[in-house]
Amino acid sequence: MYYEVYLDFYFLESFLTDVALLILVKTVMREKWKAKRIAGTAVLESMWSCIELLLPFRGSFTATFFWIVSVLLLVRGGLGKRTAKEVLYGALLLGISSFCFGGALYVAETFRYIPGIFVKMAVFLILWMLLYLYTETDQNRQRICEVSLWQCGKNRKVKALYDTGNRLREPYKKRPVNIIEYEAAKELLDGKENVFLIPYRTVSGSGEMLRGIVFDRMIVSKGRKTEIYEHPVIALTGERVSSDGSYQMILHPDNRKNQEEKDYV
Repeated sequence: MYYEVYLDFYFLESFLTDVALLILVKTVMREKWKAKRIAGTAVLESMWSCIELLLPFRGSFTATFFWIVSVLLLVRGGLGKRTAKEVLYGALLLGISSFCFGGALYVAETFRYIPGIFVKMAVFLILWMLLYLYTETDQNRQRICEVSLWQCGKNRKVKALYDTGNRLREPYKKRPVNIIEYEAAKELLDGKENVFLIPYRTVSGSGEMLRGIVFDRMIVSKGRKTEIYEHPVIALTGERVSSDGSYQMILHPDNRKNQEEKDYV
């Protein structure tokens, strides 16, 4: 059987496939990917594939050798893995991603009136969006914990998100500030608390002042792990902190450090 292959088109298709697979694997690993590293690795692997295509002889040993080198190039170069365990894990994810990507392309081949490259790009974007949404949702779910707040002998349990991006601190002693919806905390308040104002800037850039209160105690539970914080600083907001209502409070990542410093009121 006779096949006519255009080397430049073969290189481009191999390059796009490598880039797509590396980005998909990085998304699954929840790691940031570097465009230059991925593009450079994809170029090298595509050139290596073209060399295999130009060989006058091809056997099972040659194919296996070129495949192993290609996998090592992608895992060590594109994914940046070094240890044997990391390389094996990266190769496994790369194989699974290749299988899923190939299966999706096979299904998408029914749209024969669309050029193959555009089909491949569309399949990649759909898979990447699904993986991104899943990893983000799963990551948020893993960071959600149960918080028990104590104030004036009263107790209230809420769901809270452990947010590493929360850098809010009160301006007086620079203590970390946790944020809670007013509706979730109002039953603990009797109007006699010492309230102080905390400047707060939203993601959109608008500024506002939050009412800060030092609560008696905060108990954070996640699985079998429980942490107790004495006199945490908590700011009240009239807005919802979660778009879907899955949590009512945002925890500061430095609560433990504040306890170690014994910086209580």
